Amino acid sequence: MADPHHPAPGNQGPAKTPGYEIRDANTRAIMYGGIILTAVVVFSFVYMRWLFNHYQRSIARERPPVSELTEQQPIPPAPRLRVNAVKELTQLHAYEDGLLQGYQWVQKDAGIAHIPIARAMAIVAERGLPVWPAAVPADTNIVSAVADAGASNAPAAAAAAPSGGAP
Repeated sequence: MADPHHPAPGNQGPAKTPGYEIRDANTRAIMYGGIILTAVVVFSFVYMRWLFNHYQRSIARERPPVSELTEQQPIPPAPRLRVNAVKELTQLHAYEDGLLQGYQWVQKDAGIAHIPIARAMAIVAERGLPVWPAAVPADTNIVSAVADAGASNAPAAAAAAPSGGAP
């Protein structure tokens, strides 16, 4: 068995190798490949440019010229694209904040108004939630049940009302 570290008698030892590729690259093949690749790219560019111009000319021949007297397209129905969405959203928030933080009549004749949220919460904390009539069984006539509930709550409401002054 041959030992690489100890050469056989009469042999001078392992061949000395430089540790890198000693053959040159085939420069002729690399040069021809580069030339062919460049030619294909240039040909493709020129052909695509010609094809693009050809299609533009054929479309221009098929389509009649647009008259300046033709009507402009009407504005499409809503919803349309937002031109400045951030500004519109800011305006919407300002409008909604105005509704939530301000006073406004809903039905002036009936005395129904919008009030700010903080004020409504203070009123509910001060006076409590209104008492609702009990649930009506399914087999009961709803009109008579509401009338009975109104009649039975009337004395309780009168007793709970403060004497003198506005509520």
